[in-house]
Amino acid sequence: MSTPFAQTIATDHRVVYELRDLFIASSGQPDKQLAIAMELMWNIARHTTTEQVLVHPLCVKYLGNEPGGKLAEFDDLEHQV
Repeated sequence: MSTPFAQTIATDHRVVYELRDLFIASSGQPDKQLAIAMELMWNIARHTTTEQVLVHPLCVKYLGNEPGGKLAEFDDLEHQV
């Protein structure tokens, strides 16, 4: 069963991918691409900051260093990609 917390994270990821697709589809429309790029950067910054400040420490606190720390490390690597 998915929690509201997990659903929010999944929604964040979905929004980022949708914005990426909109950016690509807007090729040749620099003003539109700029607006989409600004929204995309805001969403990525907000999402990664929230995970680093809130989610990762909670994972370590409640899951322990081994699984919680590995999850945080995996998330950081995924976000870099």
